[in-house]
Amino acid sequence: MESFVYTVLAILARDSGSSFEIAKRMDLCWQTKHNQIYPILVELEERDLVSCTTIPQSGKPDKKVFSITEQGKEVLAKWIPNAFQEPIIRDGFLAKIYAQWLLAPDTMVQLLEERMKFFQHKVEGHECEIAQLESEAGSSLKDPSSPHFGRYILLMRKLQMEQDEADWCAWALAFYQKEPIIQYE
Repeated sequence: MESFVYTVLAILARDSGSSFEIAKRMDLCWQTKHNQIYPILVELEERDLVSCTTIPQSGKPDKKVFSITEQGKEVLAKWIPNAFQEPIIRDGFLAKIYAQWLLAPDTMVQLLEERMKFFQHKVEGHECEIAQLESEAGSSLKDPSSPHFGRYILLMRKLQMEQDEADWCAWALAFYQKEPIIQYE
């Protein structure tokens, strides 16, 4: 199975959910859409690694909620200790930066400002998520045996990465705006 499938199992190991809910939770470690997850969930159900409960809803299609099975937990537990794999980075913006000399400086300023605002917004969202998680989990949040711990350290990682990305954009913008270059560390 691919890492993507194990990621779905990892998300379900903590809490059941619909394909939409799973996609939202996966954002910490894998960008995806719920329509990419649903076929995987069907396959996992056929392999008895997840189960599905249909919840009737009035005025909407029935909601399918997926849960990991004991067999799914066993498969996931066997995968976790596997060797480290180099992360895959696919960011078209970085290719734009690489070829930035082909564009007018104003265009690059606009692109960098948009990206900086995007990541600043993400930082604010993660700060709210962390505050909510801290109020829900209390002292167990920083306990590695707590089911909240993994989410907490991933949220902190995302927060740091997104803050770093926003800071990098500000640093790069300074070159275009002829401002004194701030130290980027």
